[in-house]
Amino acid sequence: MHASGKENLQVVLVSAVALFDEEGRVLLAQRPEGKSMAGKWEFPGGKVIRPTPIIVTWGLSVYR
Repeated sequence: MHASGKENLQVVLVSAVALFDEEGRVLLAQRPEGKSMAGKWEFPGGKVIRPTPIIVTWGLSVYR
């Protein structure tokens, strides 16, 4: 345990992207049932799994 009283936490890299069209609309994704915060809205994104470049992660997030 650290002096701060917190356990060692693992760092997880995540990426997100905000896409706006010419009319100012925003692309959002709704979290699926069975996941934490199901039904909530979020920007597309996710964990970055190395060695995948972050820019590729963004593309995969939007494509899905």
